[in-house]
Amino acid sequence: MKTFQASTITRVLFEEALTFFPVRPLEAAEAGQELAAHLGACWGVENAASRDLIMVHASLAVALWERLIVHRLRPAAVEQIQSCNFVRLPAITPRLLQGAWLLEVCHPERGERLFGDTFALGSFYEEQI
Repeated sequence: MKTFQASTITRVLFEEALTFFPVRPLEAAEAGQELAAHLGACWGVENAASRDLIMVHASLAVALWERLIVHRLRPAAVEQIQSCNFVRLPAITPRLLQGAWLLEVCHPERGERLFGDTFALGSFYEEQI
């Protein structure tokens, strides 16, 4: 099975989002669901796990509307992160995590991983009302 960079998948879905939405949607998660449903139907995706994966990447693509910023980590940086002991969570969301972000290894096809089977990790922040 071919391994793709998460940023490649997100970029493809971002390009689809640009044609699907006339202007940037305000709610990334909601827009991601709409886009995933549309693309799932167009592409004939019937597997629930595949639809969920499309929805996650589509939501991230919408959240990264202005520009897709990808942080690629080399093996030495990954080793340093893996050795950290995260025992506390901050009381407020750090400013860096209040925007959309995508972190991935440089070469997932060579077996590089952030941890376990994970070769990419991304998130976007939506304030709850």
